[in-house]
Amino acid sequence: MMTPSTLFHFTTADGWEAISRDAKIALGKHSMHLDGDRPLIWLTDSDNPTDTGLHAPDMAYRIEVGPAPGIHYWPVWSTLVDNAGAIDKAGGTHRTWYVGLEEIPLGLCSEAINLDSKQTVRDARRMPGVEAWGPLPDADDVNDVGALITSYIAPHDLGQYRAYRLGGMVAAMNGLLPPGADERRARIGWRSLLEEAGSVPDCPERWAAS
Repeated sequence: MMTPSTLFHFTTADGWEAISRDAKIALGKHSMHLDGDRPLIWLTDSDNPTDTGLHAPDMAYRIEVGPAPGIHYWPVWSTLVDNAGAIDKAGGTHRTWYVGLEEIPLGLCSEAINLDSKQTVRDARRMPGVEAWGPLPDADDVNDVGALITSYIAPHDLGQYRAYRLGGMVAAMNGLLPPGADERRARIGWRSLLEEAGSVPDCPERWAAS
């Protein structure tokens, strides 16, 4: 079965009005990332997420989001977020969650639907395939980053437990690789891991996220 390439963002009537007016999904709530507070956008890979915790009764619109920069898979990226446990315990199925760290232009959104009337308020357009999220790693790729953490990042850690948390990202990535797993999660999670590992000062150039 082909893996869908899109994610979903849920918003209120006022939120959709602002998105339509500004032609973008703006950054909103913050998370306590290791490197400082990060404003973000919540997304999910469930098109009917009544159990994800990201859909409230006043969220009347569902926006379909195609491959876009700055989007990370929450179960991988959240290992570097100090309040991740509290967010996870707030309710919902966090394995379906993603976060956007950059504004998302409306041009990268394929469709928007009013959930009450079922009316399409933005016409769908063809989205790129799942490959547009980036490469699909295998176990060797992920283990190579694990080796980098052990051999380079851990000895240079500045007491912030960055190496330990990056190790948590590697463990989360390994859980995304079984055959038949959702490729969106693996591809976006791999993007998150490469970006965070490559952001370590003087990190070997080969690990910088492209």
